[in-house]
Amino acid sequence: MGPGLAEKKGRLLPVLTIVLAIISLFLVSYVLIFMNPNIDQLKDEPRCGLSGQSFLNPNEGPVTKNGGGWDIKVRAVTGPTVALEDLVLAVKTPAVGSSPAQVWKLKVRGTGTNSSDLSVNSTKAGWYLRAGNITTPLRFANGTTARPLNSTTAPFLRDDQFPTVEGAVLIYRDVDLDGKLSNGDRVLAYKDVDGSGTAELLAGTLLEIQTTNGKLVASALLK
Repeated sequence: MGPGLAEKKGRLLPVLTIVLAIISLFLVSYVLIFMNPNIDQLKDEPRCGLSGQSFLNPNEGPVTKNGGGWDIKVRAVTGPTVALEDLVLAVKTPAVGSSPAQVWKLKVRGTGTNSSDLSVNSTKAGWYLRAGNITTPLRFANGTTARPLNSTTAPFLRDDQFPTVEGAVLIYRDVDLDGKLSNGDRVLAYKDVDGSGTAELLAGTLLEIQTTNGKLVASALLK
């Protein structure tokens, strides 16, 4: 009987080892998923994806100057709703040679520092603009004519005229007019932010979508 008992114990040992391993993995998973406050917190953070492409100003030079830029679409929005009053855009240029990195921000519907320099908020259009240099007049191309972009002309700016805007660094477009960060909204970033003929936003510029309390919602490297 001695050898038979030993043989049974030998067969049971691997089985017990596997069972203990499974129990250990379950316990570790439970601790990580259900008892880790950081993971729970991530579930409650707003997130979105970004996709898009660069664009050219079809009237570059003779009519308006902006060096072209990037047209970025918001997609795959998840988590808590972010009202435009709580939304901040930021572009951070890379340091090049002796030129330091630069940062521009747009507090989309906020007030005070970094608030929009021109906005349209109606039943037909909703967009918010941060100027690259507040002393540089904002303009857009209407055919072969440059026209001032101001509170009078802004409500009538057409989709095809956004790429011609001169003097802007960022525009947030609330495409569905729902007053919040949502799928299909768009961010335009302009390379030549002051119409000087020299691009300030270079390839490698980082675009971030943030909340006013500092949470990062999305980021994209502009190339």
